[in-house]
Amino acid sequence: MERYQPAPITKLAPPRLGSRSIPREDLLAGLHDVRQRKLVLITAGAGFGKTTLMAQWRQKLIGEGAGVAWLSLDAEDEAPEVFRASLRAALQHARLAPPWQDDALAAPELLAAGYIQALAGAKSCT
Repeated sequence: MERYQPAPITKLAPPRLGSRSIPREDLLAGLHDVRQRKLVLITAGAGFGKTTLMAQWRQKLIGEGAGVAWLSLDAEDEAPEVFRASLRAALQHARLAPPWQDDALAAPELLAAGYIQALAGAKSCT
């Protein structure tokens, strides 16, 4: 059984917000309004501030007491085993990981269902 290295810590936190980043209050308010939706897509071209907006939303949610996990994906995460290890690392970093350990041989749909149940039962999770 092959073991995968945990995600580097740099993948588990957003880039630092610079002093020159401008809070996008209208967009943050819109995100707050849709936070209970099953899926929210943020789309725009490169350089339009998607990552900055998500980092600002993360700060706001943490300030409200929500549990927030961050995971920056890259090409290595295309492998299901690597993605699963990265996702678990992000959830552990945010103290949102389920109490059980992943079985490297478990069916992905069972693991996905377990993660969904664990997150749905979290006290405050976004």
